Amino acid sequence: MCASVRLLPARTCGVLVGGHLSAGLVPCRAAMLAGRSKRRAVCQPAKSKDTIRQSFDSEDELDGDLAQELQAVADPERLKKLARHFELAWKISRPGRPKTCDCCQGTKEAECQWCHGTGYLMVGSQVYPSTPTHTNNCPVCKGKGYISCERCRGTGFRANWLPSDSDLLP
Repeated sequence: MCASVRLLPARTCGVLVGGHLSAGLVPCRAAMLAGRSKRRAVCQPAKSKDTIRQSFDSEDELDGDLAQELQAVADPERLKKLARHFELAWKISRPGRPKTCDCCQGTKEAECQWCHGTGYLMVGSQVYPSTPTHTNNCPVCKGKGYISCERCRGTGFRANWLPSDSDLLP
């Protein structure tokens, strides 16, 4: 049940200690629930600074809920994730020339890893595997010996905000 609370200004009230009115006055709050004419006075002893830092008012249900919401919002891992997100958004929004691809050095193509740049594959015999019987065009590069670079997708450039190979290596 959610009820909005309007806090009235703090006032002081005396506390009876051993039959005498104590010299130190303790702060007292009167809270009025919205839409109701009932008032409740809450007289509490003063809390230490450590207790106040940990929670607003652990006895008050609304303050406890607010403290939980604030703790969820102020989660350190969530703040780190937001910082990384904003940093990446800033890098993407900044204009600038793209840098040359460090994989293909701007040539837009890389050597085929299947045929090692020859363009064909040797197909051997099952009986004598060391002797090639015939050659076939490489099915990956289709006989060219090279393929378009996978990192830059054949453009020769990469965006400034993308990490390079040197950033990824330990």
